Amino acid sequence: PLEVIHGVEKALVDSSEEVRLYAIVALRGVADNGGVPEQVLETVGKVMKDVNKKVRWMSADLITVAASDEDTLQLAVDAMREAMTDTSEESRTIAAAVLARAAGKTTIPQDVLDALAVALTDEAKEVRVDAARAISSAAGRVGFSGQA
Repeated sequence: PLEVIHGVEKALVDSSEEVRLYAIVALRGVADNGGVPEQVLETVGKVMKDVNKKVRWMSADLITVAASDEDTLQLAVDAMREAMTDTSEESRTIAAAVLARAAGKTTIPQDVLDALAVALTDEAKEVRVDAARAISSAAGRVGFSGQA
């Protein structure tokens, strides 16, 4: 019901990180079962600047799954740009996976593609796989010429 979704939307800005995480998990479930209203996705976009890494990752992931609006999708791409160079393998893996999903739906800026190209040599196999998947999706979307 819409009342529940709007209640969860309010939980996205709760002072508790745990409440914010569970709110995103709940919205991901809604997205998987039919869709999240665009207005709620705008709030999720604001949460992508959260101090908690997991809140940021999960918000970006939710956006790439649920959003169809180009501007909203770009919020997820922007949020993951910095995570691609994080010292945490987990951060890089999640960022590459989110960007791989986003690449099939929106334009990936050149600096993010450059970060993904660097990630092809990452020590973590999962980062390399998702970086390759993201570049592949982006190439199919924009039709790379293969020329430098």
